[in-house]
Amino acid sequence: MNRIFFQIAALIVLIANFSSLGCKSPTGGDVGSGTPISWDGRPIPLLQGADIEAQIAQAREVRNLPGTSEIVVSGRKSFDEWFIKADKLVFESGATLVFSKQAQSKHSTLLIVAKQILCRDSNSPGTITWERDAPAPPSGIGAQAPGGQDGTANGVAGQQGASGGPGTNGSQGGNAPSILIISLELPPTNLSIDFNGNDGGSGGPGIGGGQGGRGGAGDSASQSLFNCNRGAGNGGPGGSGGRGGKGGDGGQGGAGGHVTLLAPHESIGSSASKIKILVNSGRGGDPGAGGNGGQGGIGGPGGSGQAPYCAGGGNAGSPGSNGPAGTTGERGQDGRPGQYAMGSISTNTFGSVWAQ
Repeated sequence: MNRIFFQIAALIVLIANFSSLGCKSPTGGDVGSGTPISWDGRPIPLLQGADIEAQIAQAREVRNLPGTSEIVVSGRKSFDEWFIKADKLVFESGATLVFSKQAQSKHSTLLIVAKQILCRDSNSPGTITWERDAPAPPSGIGAQAPGGQDGTANGVAGQQGASGGPGTNGSQGGNAPSILIISLELPPTNLSIDFNGNDGGSGGPGIGGGQGGRGGAGDSASQSLFNCNRGAGNGGPGGSGGRGGKGGDGGQGGAGGHVTLLAPHESIGSSASKIKILVNSGRGGDPGAGGNGGQGGIGGPGGSGQAPYCAGGGNAGSPGSNGPAGTTGERGQDGRPGQYAMGSISTNTFGSVWAQ
């Protein structure tokens, strides 16, 4: 009987010890005993103590400002304020919340404080993002360097066309801003927080080489009353086309943003592996194509003959050769990747930000 009692007691102790170890979920289901894993399989940095307090102190700027009971985001909705403070922030199917350039200009860190963040369609939960400038289109398309000087009379060769200059470099992609999201209840869905850097602009094409100059005309024949003094001259060769310019380099991609999510332990655990936090670097712009080589100049016409003693005209000059095309520019460098983190807060800490 005593033996059975001791076996049962040992089993109870074993179960208690196992429970105290916690469960480290590979999907980020428990942030108390291990590092949570993001939707794409990467560990999510967890903020602690002083780092969390620094974020909360920043968010307390809105504690005395009024909040809204409910904000519903449908379609593509642009916000011009740097913060959102609401009891409920609700995303309709496929909706996108965009912090406008005006909002970005008002504060270095965008802010969402919401008691609940809800997505009505788990298959198309929605997106939080920032307004980007479209990369500037490349300039210099169709431009050409000056042509070579035409040959003068007496069959002088045309001059070579000028070489084309380099294309313009692409514009630099914009850097994504920072955003802090504080909530008592994060959505356990694939809500996207897209703070990728903006792509760099494409480089412009190189300037086309100038056309070769036209060859000079051959001299006409000359005769006297009794004989031919000089036969008709040949036309001068056309000048070579100029070399095309080097294509412009692509612009550097913008840096990814900084995304921080603060919520109670349970909400972080259920949402960490599902919310899509995107802070990738902007892609470097495409290189510009080399400019076309200039067309060779036309050969000059042969001189005219004179009858009866200088019959037959001169030969036309040969055309100039086309210039070589310019080289392609360099692809722009990718930007710097951003950072993201999560942190666990209490309801009292949330209240210190929400208080009105």
